[in-house]
Order: sequence, then structure tokens, then C-alpha cells
Amino acid sequence: MTEIREPTKRNWLVTLTVLACAVAFFGWSALAYHASFSATAQRELREQVAELIQSREEFMGQRGTIQAQLRAALEDLSVVRDSLGQVTVERDEAKAQLAAARDQIAALQNRAGEAEVRETGSLRTATTPLTPRSRTRAR
Repeated sequence: MTEIREPTKRNWLVTLTVLACAVAFFGWSALAYHASFSATAQRELREQVAELIQSREEFMGQRGTIQAQLRAALEDLSVVRDSLGQVTVERDEAKAQLAAARDQIAALQNRAGEAEVRETGSLRTATTPLTPRSRTRAR
């Protein structure tokens, strides 16, 4: 009986050893696969980070350009505002001169009307202003 048990025990140990080797092989294979997958994932992540850094640098460059353009536009706006202020002052002065000229014209028309009344003895209506043509007709 002992002889029968011995080969069965040996077969069992061989089977157990083969199973242990297979499990170890699968374990090491899984570890190698995981390491390979992890390395691939890390490489992809590094590439993505490099792309993001490059994009960030491009955006920072564009930002600097846009900021310079904005500063130039603000300076131009300031110059235009100053010009607008000057033009507004000149316009107001021109309006004042126009009003003064109109007042002078009205005063001269009144004097001319008074002088005509003295000469002819008749009074013209205020609705018809005296023009050079109407003065020559009246005389």
C-alpha cells in the first residue's frame, strides 16, 4: 500500500508544483502587463501635459499681444477724447461768434430800418429783412 501512495503523492506534488509555477507565471505576466500599461499611460499623460504647457505658452503670448493692442487702443481713445474736447470748445466758440454776428446783423438791420424811416417817412414791416437788393429798390 505504501507503494501505491508514493506515486500518487508524487503526482500530487508535481501537479501542485506545476500549478504553483503556472500561478507564478500568470502573476508575473500580469505584473509585466500592468507595468507596460502603466508606462504607456504615463507616457500619454506626459505628452498631454507637454501639449497643455505648449498651448498655455501660446495663449500667454497671445495674451501679451492682445494686452499691447488694448493699451494702444486706450491711448488712441485718450487722444480722440482730447480731440473731441478741443473740437467741442471750437464749436462752442463758433456758435458764440455766430450768435454775436446775428446780433450785429439784427442791430444793423434795425439801424437801416430807422434810417429808411427818416429818409422816406414810411415804416417797413419787420417780417421782411433788408437785403442789399431790397435797399436799392426802396431808394
